[in-house]
This record gives sequence, C-alpha cells and structure tokens, in this order.
Amino acid sequence: MGGNMAGAYSHLALGVLLGGLVAVLSHRLRTLTAGGAMAMFALAVPIFGFGGWKWTLPIAVFFILSSLLSRLGRSAKARYDSVFEKGSRRDGGQVLANGGVAGALMVLSLVSGWPSLYPYYCAALASATADTWATEVGTLSGQRPRRIPCFRPVPAGASGGVTLAGLLSALAGGMTIALSGWVFLRAESGASQLLYLVGLSGFLGSLVDSLLGATLQVQYRCPACGVVTERRVHCGGRRTAPVSGFRWMNNDAVNFLATLSGPGFLHLGMIWMRG
Repeated sequence: MGGNMAGAYSHLALGVLLGGLVAVLSHRLRTLTAGGAMAMFALAVPIFGFGGWKWTLPIAVFFILSSLLSRLGRSAKARYDSVFEKGSRRDGGQVLANGGVAGALMVLSLVSGWPSLYPYYCAALASATADTWATEVGTLSGQRPRRIPCFRPVPAGASGGVTLAGLLSALAGGMTIALSGWVFLRAESGASQLLYLVGLSGFLGSLVDSLLGATLQVQYRCPACGVVTERRVHCGGRRTAPVSGFRWMNNDAVNFLATLSGPGFLHLGMIWMRG
C-alpha cells in the first residue's frame, strides 16, 4: 500500500515538473498566453504524471509540431489578425477546446481502467491536429479558399474556407497523430485498420470544424471598415455587429465540437470494421 502511494506521488511530482516546464517554455516562446500556459499545465500534469509515454507521446507531438508550424510565416499570417477571433498565441480557451476532450478521455481511462479508450484519445488529438495544420498551411498556401458545403470562393481567412493545401495538411496531421500512437494502437484488434481509422477520423473532424465555421459560427461586421470578422471588437475598439451564426458558437466552441467529433467518427468506423 505504502509503495503504491509513494509511486503515485512520484508520478504526480514528475507530471508537475514536466507540465510546469512545458507551460513556462511555451509562454516564453510566445506560443501560449499566460492563460493558455495555465490550461496547458492543468492538462499536462495528469497526462505526463500518470499516462506514461503511451498517453504523453500523441499530445506532445500535437503540441510541439503545431507550435512550430504556427511560427512558420508568422509575419505573413499577421494580415489575418483582423479576421480571426484569436491571435497566433493560444489562450486558455483554445488549449481546452483542442485538448480538453483528449484530457477527459485519459482521466476516464485512468479512473475506470478501460484501455479501449486510447484509440478515441488519439482520434480527438488527430482532429485537433488536422484542423490546426489545415489552418496554418492553408493561410500560407496562397490558394483561394472555398467554403463548404457549397464550395463557393471566399476571401482568404474566412470561416469555413478550405484549400487543397489545407485539406492535404489536415490528412497529414491526422495520420501523424495516428502514427505517434501506433506502437500502442498495435495492441488493439485490427491494428492496421485502426491506424487508418484514427487518421481519417482526424481528417473528418477538421471538415466538421470547417462546416460549423461556415454555417453556425458567429460572424460580425465592423461598422467602420465593413469587414466581416470573428472579432467582437475591431478598428480601434469599435464594437462589431453580428450578421450570421449563433453568438455562443465562437471559435472555441467550434474547435471543441470538431475535436469531439473525431472519437465519434472513429466509433462509427470501428462498428463498420467489426460488422
């Protein structure tokens, strides 16, 4: 009993140390705001402390590669700051919207002892990665985006717009997370199919993000310059007026629902695979 408690405390201490290190470095490198660093710490402690490499590797791959990608062409992406709701530094809401589902699945698996939740954890992170990579690469591609589901051309940076480069990057992001968990997914039945299902689920999750962004996400119009934006405040503090979507369906809500859809698509795929 005493040995188990000592082991648990040592794992927790390691999680606090590694989580704190990641949060501080992320804030210093300006990839996370102070609130984003605190949210990252809250997610990292249980995952790093109790999950081991099995649970740590996929979220580490998502965070490290996505952070590096967000720094690529930062000056070129700055022109979209007046359109996107959030800037290049992720805040607490963004961290939880992208990693909250995965963190909840890890804790549920830890408490319940259900190892079968691991593929769903990977699918949630695959969705977050696919969406992040699609946005980061799509905005740099120079391609004219088209809004799904009608595929009508829209201005660069518009919610729900997709490009070929972005779609390919989304697929690459989903498969990257699937590969990061491949050693542990291999223990599941039908491992080769499961690898592709996790990656495809991430890709489909990114399409859900685009669809919600195009149809339900709130959009505002600036009274001063007339631009349609995700921001509530524009042009030196001017309040914008809503023109479409639901007020509660902001960028964080869209990201959360898209990330939640990844495990849902995986579950449907597993039913199909076993049926």
